Amino acid sequence: MIMSKSMPNTEPNSTNPKSKTQTQTKPKTKPKIVDVVVAVIQQQEQVLISKRAKNVHCGGVWEFPGGKIEAGETHFHALQRELKEELGIEIQQCQPLMSLPFCYPDKQLKLFVYTVMEYQGQAQACEGQPLIWVDIANLNQYAFPEANQAIINRLQLLPYYVITGENPQNPVEFLTKLEQVLQQGYKLIQFRAKALSQKQYVKLADNVIELAHSYQAKVLCNLSLDIWHEFAGKADGLHLTSSQLMALNSRPTDLLLAASCHNQAQIQQAKQLGVDFIVVSPVAQTKHYTSSQLLGWQGFAELVRYANMPVFALGGVKPNQLDTCVQVGGYGIAGISGFWDIASDNN
Repeated sequence: MIMSKSMPNTEPNSTNPKSKTQTQTKPKTKPKIVDVVVAVIQQQEQVLISKRAKNVHCGGVWEFPGGKIEAGETHFHALQRELKEELGIEIQQCQPLMSLPFCYPDKQLKLFVYTVMEYQGQAQACEGQPLIWVDIANLNQYAFPEANQAIINRLQLLPYYVITGENPQNPVEFLTKLEQVLQQGYKLIQFRAKALSQKQYVKLADNVIELAHSYQAKVLCNLSLDIWHEFAGKADGLHLTSSQLMALNSRPTDLLLAASCHNQAQIQQAKQLGVDFIVVSPVAQTKHYTSSQLLGWQGFAELVRYANMPVFALGGVKPNQLDTCVQVGGYGIAGISGFWDIASDNN
């Protein structure tokens, strides 16, 4: 910020001979937005990452290959150029994975992330940078720029999102049911218990998180934001209700963030906050919604078009409808009874 001082008025005919030195602040200009392409290059369950030079912005940490889009370049041409320069490969085909804005104190970025589907050549360190293939599940063990965390969340996101069922008035029975769900292999859990007091929720949540982590599953808490700080170092993320979503002006956590959405305005708000994934409902008939409220798969598909993040279908849908969901642009299936009751039936 540049500060300038105005000199005292010393003109003999001044109408303000006693004016004092004043300090004026030059308006702070916003950093220019830099558009960047990012490449996700996978081999089975591994992804290619490289280490940034120490003398650049966010130096010395790992990143996904890519770089700045030059004037006049399309995303594809920028990706072709960057990967040729960095890795010595020629890409033939890629598809959009996600896009997201990110603001550092001194820089604003817009990341356009692509999955590289086909390329020629063998990736090599053309600029002398360290280059390694890493298991996607182990990406959190490496230091990345903050802007890359959403990409890691996206890569590690599985297509089934289990919402805990009947309110756990009996903790022992509830945890037994949860373990049955985890034994089915589900790895993404939303701990929802609206009938519990905040004190009861906090107490049981510790057990839920511990149990889920023993099965390498992640837990997102659905709770009052007033007590979220108690879980920021324990839970894997936060799930926002649509009301909480619309009341926020900024993202409340750097951990995994999800939100419930029912219309275009809520999806737009989720995009503004940089939510990692959303749950759209109601898709099909449940006891909680009338037929006039249902989206159907067509209505679900129309809302998915407005999203730039993974979208899970909720409401009267079952795990075996994943293919239908994907065909209309969705990412995965979320549910309560579809997972909670089935887990009980299978044990």
